[in-house]
Amino acid sequence: MVDDPNAEKSELEYTEKLRWLLDRSVRKRLVADVPVGLFISGGLDSALVAAFAKRAKDQLECFSIGFDEPSFDESRYSAQVARELGIRHHIKRFQAADMLQLLQKLPEIVDEPLADPSIVPFYLLSRFASERIKVVLSGDGGDELFAGYQTYQAVKFAAVYNRLPQFIKNLVKKIAVGMPVSHDYLSLDFKLKQFLKGTGVTTEIAFFRWRGAFDDGERNQLLSSDVRHELGCHNSYEDIYRYIEESRLTNELERILYLSMKLYLQDNNLVTVDRASMANGLEVRSPLLDRDLIEFACRLPTNLKLHGLTTKYLLKNAADGLLPKTIVNRQKQGFGIPLARWLTAELKSFMLENLSEERIRRQGLFDYSYVKRLIDEQLSMTKDNREPLWTLLVFQTWYDRYLADASGCHE
Repeated sequence: MVDDPNAEKSELEYTEKLRWLLDRSVRKRLVADVPVGLFISGGLDSALVAAFAKRAKDQLECFSIGFDEPSFDESRYSAQVARELGIRHHIKRFQAADMLQLLQKLPEIVDEPLADPSIVPFYLLSRFASERIKVVLSGDGGDELFAGYQTYQAVKFAAVYNRLPQFIKNLVKKIAVGMPVSHDYLSLDFKLKQFLKGTGVTTEIAFFRWRGAFDDGERNQLLSSDVRHELGCHNSYEDIYRYIEESRLTNELERILYLSMKLYLQDNNLVTVDRASMANGLEVRSPLLDRDLIEFACRLPTNLKLHGLTTKYLLKNAADGLLPKTIVNRQKQGFGIPLARWLTAELKSFMLENLSEERIRRQGLFDYSYVKRLIDEQLSMTKDNREPLWTLLVFQTWYDRYLADASGCHE
């Protein structure tokens, strides 16, 4: 990764080079002794991989999943991509019952408390695809290489917000507190409240607060006094500071992209994909993570990644003419599940059982009054605590599987 490089080529030349690299990378990863399929979510990255795969190979199959909740369901977009490209499409819809069953099984798949909710739909998708095929191509890596997440846009909003007079900031916070809670995917109230969690700190720390479940203050409220004492002055963000120093990057966006690759793509996303797919005997190949393509992306001028507020600018240029504009220009949507609603309905009993007062106090790790507040706010819809509650539930299932016997807390 270079630090704010000077443009050496025209935008058109960069676009053509990217198309050439994508074409070559996809063709290499289609070589196998068994048929190779595709994961298509309905987003730009997987759709672009599919478009180049179709150029190289005529007979292809793709796989997608869907949900009944409209704000989370991308199946109409994945169906559109498959239809436009002429690829045989397999889709399966999943319910909360499928997730509950998997949540209880999660510690057998992942031997660490990995709290990314996307492991659930990815496991279900991998299981579905593995019934017909053993190798698939995915679109992993596009967001980190080409600035695809909405949190990259938030960096620009934060720069404006930080220059506002204090009375306006106070008004924004008051508005956020008063907004009704919605359980839709990335609802306005969720995005605004999450954005405000990143105020008052450096941009790099804010970026990971936006993507995390607990900030430092919330973590201190969650942990019991004994655990807080044991942690002492531990710095939650030491890895961030170390990577920034090692990178020697001075451009803010480049630093955040670098951190995203090191701490999010490498340590979270790819781990999630690997565990979920290999648990089903499925090999996932990622053409966007080809070494030559990564080196090309890291040397791009930053305005070809985030152009104003347009994310994945060059990647969208490369997709022009290959995919419908509705796919190229649609807003980024992660591989999410209707977790907020399920926690108040189908997953409610599971949540109350695993985060009961008796269990929490016996473990001695968390402050039950804070855990209860998270639950009460979720059930009354006064605050959306889907991320912290999910994180705690994943931890509890992992704890029961690996630590409860040793600590004498097993029920």
